[in-house]
Amino acid sequence: MAKTTLRVGLGAIALFLASCGAPKKECAINTDCNPGFICNAGKCEAGGFGGGVGFLGGGTGATGGGSVTGGGGGTTGGGDGTTGGGDGTGGGDGTTGGGTGTGGGDGTTGGGTGTGGGDGMTGGGVGTGGGDGTVGGGDGTTGGGVGVTGGGVGTGGGDGTVGGGVGTTGGGVGTTGGGVGTTGGGVGTTGGGVGTTGGGVGTTGGGVGTTGGGVGTTGGGVGTTGGGVGTTGGGVGTTGGGVGTTGGGVGTTGGGVGTTGGGVGTTGGGGGTPIACTPRGILAPNATVIGSLARSSTRTSPEPSCGTFDGQFAEEIWQFTVNATSNVVLETFAGVDGGALDTVVNVRNVCSEATDIACDDEGGAGSLSRVIRTMQPGTYVALVQEYDTSSIPAKGGTYGLSFATFPIVSNSVCTANIPLSPGSPITGQNTSGGGATSSACGVNAGGQLFYSISVPHDYVLTASATPTGSARRAHYVRVLDSCAATSCLSNGTGTATTAATTSWRNTTGVTANVIISVSPLVPGDWSPFELVASTTPYVAPQGDTCQAPQIISMSGTLTGQTTVGYANEISTVLSCTGYGNAGPDRVYAVTVPAGLELTATIPSPSWDPALYVVGQPASNCQASGTTCLVGSDIVNATETLRWMNTGATDAVVYLVVDGWDATESGPYSLTIAFGTPTPPPYIVTTVANGCLSIDAGTPLAFFRADGGVDNDDGNTAVQSIGFPFNFFGAPVTHFSVNTNGFAQLWDTATPSLSYSGTISNQPIPTASTPNALVAPFWDDLIVRPSGSGVRTSVVGNSPARRLVIEWADMSGYTFDTPTQTLRFQAQIIEQSNAIEFHYCQLENADGGTTGRVFGSEASIGLEDSAGARGVQRSFNQANSVSTSTGFRFTP
Repeated sequence: MAKTTLRVGLGAIALFLASCGAPKKECAINTDCNPGFICNAGKCEAGGFGGGVGFLGGGTGATGGGSVTGGGGGTTGGGDGTTGGGDGTGGGDGTTGGGTGTGGGDGTTGGGTGTGGGDGMTGGGVGTGGGDGTVGGGDGTTGGGVGVTGGGVGTGGGDGTVGGGVGTTGGGVGTTGGGVGTTGGGVGTTGGGVGTTGGGVGTTGGGVGTTGGGVGTTGGGVGTTGGGVGTTGGGVGTTGGGVGTTGGGVGTTGGGVGTTGGGVGTTGGGGGTPIACTPRGILAPNATVIGSLARSSTRTSPEPSCGTFDGQFAEEIWQFTVNATSNVVLETFAGVDGGALDTVVNVRNVCSEATDIACDDEGGAGSLSRVIRTMQPGTYVALVQEYDTSSIPAKGGTYGLSFATFPIVSNSVCTANIPLSPGSPITGQNTSGGGATSSACGVNAGGQLFYSISVPHDYVLTASATPTGSARRAHYVRVLDSCAATSCLSNGTGTATTAATTSWRNTTGVTANVIISVSPLVPGDWSPFELVASTTPYVAPQGDTCQAPQIISMSGTLTGQTTVGYANEISTVLSCTGYGNAGPDRVYAVTVPAGLELTATIPSPSWDPALYVVGQPASNCQASGTTCLVGSDIVNATETLRWMNTGATDAVVYLVVDGWDATESGPYSLTIAFGTPTPPPYIVTTVANGCLSIDAGTPLAFFRADGGVDNDDGNTAVQSIGFPFNFFGAPVTHFSVNTNGFAQLWDTATPSLSYSGTISNQPIPTASTPNALVAPFWDDLIVRPSGSGVRTSVVGNSPARRLVIEWADMSGYTFDTPTQTLRFQAQIIEQSNAIEFHYCQLENADGGTTGRVFGSEASIGLEDSAGARGVQRSFNQANSVSTSTGFRFTP
């Protein structure tokens, strides 16, 4: 019986191996190759994973499938080898058989511990055993015969002097195996050796030895389901392990050549921790492979950290190695069937871990993937899967995958920058060797390469990175003041055909050692480039300073003007235009004839310029704190200012075009006109404080635009003035009051009230709303929680009545808890058509006499209904109001 078993097992092995044939020379995917071979760079090569193919099983590999060596055929493999399929030894034909230090195949010693399950001097169990041996199992004096699960304990299972009988589970001392194991021939949980399921110490054990291992779906040596050629039995020995349902003999899932066995197996023989997922192949650097995705009932690895997977499409796993710290790119492309799948690619150390090193869904072309990562030396796996939701179901098919590595260069670290010589190009650079990325200057470009250069004071550095080579890409250039910089001194971008260029002027007063970084404009779009940096003395363009202004000697319009490329040489005090004006500035010297008025206009600019006039000498133009004669800064609107030369001789003044902050610069046209001034609509004089008591006056509620009550930025209902009154020479009949310290006079009972734009005070006049202003204290104000707000009263007798509008218990809005107290009045005077402003109470919380309550953030004056004419008493001027005096505006 045992000899018949041997002949059937070996015949099956021979038939299987004969079908393998010679390796194919060319391939696209692994399935183009015979079993035991994989497709690597278009060629079929002997297996890179698992057991492989041995003489009669076990696997092909230098060390095969074992834990140390394993189940493959090799020097120490699980097939033909010096040592068999266990831990460090093997389950095939070897000097020693399938257990630990011993073997499950044909060996000097059989399948168990120190003994064996195959054909050996001693049989299948412990000292006895499952094969044909001195004390073997199978047919014997007492023989195992055909048992439900095989041999016996301490006795046979195969052909031997002392038979097996009907044992619990197998040839040796094991649940189903030949040796001492849960199901194995050796000492293992289920294996012939010491292994979970294999002939060795491995997941799927053993191998196929000359006479060992057997041919089965799973086992190797003595494995999960047998060490021999048995359903789950104990090894192919010379005389085998008997025939049993789970015993030795010829069965379905013996050792040797199995799906996951020690021979030609997915995972290979030998020992180790169970592996739930298996790479399809190895990615060669700078090469491509073709894979395919199909529906599967389960995944073999945790889902990636990007993408969505509602369905059951299995992933494919590719292994790759990084030999030195490198930029790595893994990118999918359309497969051989012409379809472009919606792929997701993630990278891990091993496929079974749940944490991704990198993951990308649609970073490639269209819905394809592109992983870009700087990686340390090591072996990794890339997992490719298809995005799958109920609305975007996966369709399956083929895909392409490319793998490329680009070693990191030394100057990818800022402190290892390459010093540059001014004007000397440095060639042979490539952004593929860049290191860390940066979001400085607002662009998160790719990894940077660093260079350094010294720039003398008042010199201009110009740095240009020009794409070279055949595959040119756009670059990004930064100038940094140090390696620790979080912002740029300057920056510039290029295209695939033009250089990325930037310039920076050193105004620090000393020689500056600066850093230049070059990176791809788009991460991963690497290409070679040439870098040149030059330093040249700064030559001020005409109009850059008050010392070198552009001269204007007559009226007219200058077109094609710009502040781009100019420096920020002048910044003003807040009272000049309401802002600090820290943008690039351009200066014109204008000669204004005696007795004439200068009108300067920037019509409809595309950015937010400021316009102001500074008097002689040129030294008045300061880097900070410059005072001006008049200024205007209207938000994104036409700028107009007027300045009257009241002197007896011509006057040269500096007209400055600036930006309201450092980000504002651009093109503009400038119109200059000189003319006889129009008489002012009102004469402003200072008068003694004259607050009137109107505690019994009519309180007015404030309303929002939607009608809701609001003590912040609200308007009162329109009210009748109560007597005839002219404003800027035209009759008005009604008024309304805003919380922000101004009233408006109307010629109708149903005007369009202003809500937007009332918060931020503007110079007077300003064309933008609000207009028709009576502004004793236009600031962003709010009624204090316990305040009475606004009340009005008509006092006196005709024809000298006064409409008194009083703002009571007001405070600046920006204080979290209102701690200021402001009370002030506008008095509209009958018959004379004059208007007076009086300040009754101006208190800081600390009792101080300076600050916001004294007008440092307020506009004070009158403006007509069109915003074209106005009289401004002050604009954001500190200490412009007090409780001792008021202002009278007389037409």
